[in-house]
Parts: sequence; structure tokens; C-alpha cells
Amino acid sequence: MNDANFAMVLIIRQGFLRRGNIFRVLAQKMRFVTKAI
Repeated sequence: MNDANFAMVLIIRQGFLRRGNIFRVLAQKMRFVTKAI
């Protein structure tokens, strides 16, 4: 597992534990990845 995937997992876990809204976190990450590309 590389650093990018590890960081993504941590962010998803934080979003899931704090807000219980994993879909929102995933949507935000997808936007970030799309902008990065």
C-alpha cells in the first residue's frame, strides 16, 4: 500500500467515524483526484 492509498483510507475512516457519511467523503476525494489529473 502506497502513501496515497494509506492517506485516502485514513481520510475515509475519519469521515466515517465522525460523520457516518462515507459517501460524502468519497465524493470529495473523487473531485480532488479529478482536479489533480
